Amino acid sequence: MNNIAVIHYEYQPDQSLPPISETTSSNTTNIQFIDAILIATKSANTVLATIDETIEYTVLIQNNGSTTTNSIFFTDIIEDGTVFISGSVTVNNTVLPAADPNIGFSIPNITSGQVATITFQVSVTNLPAANPTPNTANIVYDFIFNPDFAPIQKSTTSNTT
Repeated sequence: MNNIAVIHYEYQPDQSLPPISETTSSNTTNIQFIDAILIATKSANTVLATIDETIEYTVLIQNNGSTTTNSIFFTDIIEDGTVFISGSVTVNNTVLPAADPNIGFSIPNITSGQVATITFQVSVTNLPAANPTPNTANIVYDFIFNPDFAPIQKSTTSNTT
């Protein structure tokens, strides 16, 4: 953002003459705003499921900020009535065989304007007490505002599926 101060003023060096109006401008300062803003959008491949069916969740994480997000940690507590299918987690189409959304896992940095895609599957084992069962993903991340200081930590939650 550029900022310029404009000053309008009057002075009267001779009281017998009318005031003189002047305008002057300052130098231009340039201020860069730095922030990392992650927006998480969660979806499922179905809105209805029954016992023994598989549900695939997709979470798109978009960096709408002006800088890269670092140290991104993803969690998604699996709802009652389902179990996580081990080995089903992918991040940007790369399988993470040991990743479990219940425990959480790290994902690669996301640069400004980029999107990370996380998918995983659950199996329906029984009908949950709360039906439908709301579910969200949680993301904790940080970004560097000033290299001379510690990173700034933020978090976000996806929409509810």
